[in-house]
Amino acid sequence: MCNKKGECKETCAHILPEYFEALKSRLVKKRDIPEDALEIYATNIMANESNSAKLAKQGGNKEEFKAKYFPENIKARINPDGSVADTLFLDVLKLKIGARVMMIYNVDTSDGLTNGALGMVAGYHRDKTGRIRFIMVKFDKDTAGEEMRKDFPEISKNGQTPVKVVTCSYSNSKEKHAVRIEVTQFPLKLAWAITSHKSQGITVMKPKPMVSDMAKHFTSNQTYVVLSRVQALSQNFLLSLEASKIWCHEGAKAENERLSKMAINNNPSMWHKQDVATINITTLNASSLKKHHEDIKCDDILLKSDILCINETWLETFDNNLEIPGYNEISVRSGRGKGISVYTK
Repeated sequence: MCNKKGECKETCAHILPEYFEALKSRLVKKRDIPEDALEIYATNIMANESNSAKLAKQGGNKEEFKAKYFPENIKARINPDGSVADTLFLDVLKLKIGARVMMIYNVDTSDGLTNGALGMVAGYHRDKTGRIRFIMVKFDKDTAGEEMRKDFPEISKNGQTPVKVVTCSYSNSKEKHAVRIEVTQFPLKLAWAITSHKSQGITVMKPKPMVSDMAKHFTSNQTYVVLSRVQALSQNFLLSLEASKIWCHEGAKAENERLSKMAINNNPSMWHKQDVATINITTLNASSLKKHHEDIKCDDILLKSDILCINETWLETFDNNLEIPGYNEISVRSGRGKGISVYTK
């Protein structure tokens, strides 16, 4: 969506013709969508309609999981899409074996069981009463749920990860006498189709296809977010392509302009070495550098970085006590909750 200089333009009319023609070549009819394609839509309504249709076509028995509430007599507000108001959980989760699903809650970020993790329902594990205790999910990423599988080796066969119910709480009002409500549900939703918002951070690996519909895009970044999920143009299938749905946010243009004029001070010498083929740059939201400084110093993965950018430092100026062995601190941008410290080897 940008020209060869990386300059974003306001409308589709400014896209280089060969780029737009490439997108046009990926237009397909709905009947021609590859069966295994990940579908990405602008709205929850569109994604839910597709997921319901896919579930109806899927063979096998349907299981329904009703959320549990505490206090038990409380009447929770349910959104039009079936989710419980002020939570990510579904009031009723409907599944079949073979259904595509997505985690909608951070169960264990260190184990890859995070909001947005995709997989397939492989089966169920029941207790002695016949009640489903775990939904067995085969996640797309083999690393997701590794530790959980170690905790339940007797049921975690063929890379299947047990997913259990979780509980979250919220207030049903902002008033003084608001009631605290607890919701218990499996942290999953159907995911043959997802929203462009939920697709952020996902990479659709080759050769898996992806289909998207631009007709309902309503923000400046949606087209970019969706089209950049794949590794190759051949994976992209478009149900619509509208010039009016492709534009650049004014803030992005302003930032491009700012960066193009920005000088890099204290250039790390490694940037000029002739034998450096790649530079490993890592960014991390620290939510207080002072609080997590010792953790960072002990993190072998982070310390493999050539350049380490720590966001959300909560620093006004750099503190010498926050040095990282083997690194030089080259810049600090202060700001409560927005500070950035950059370290380089």
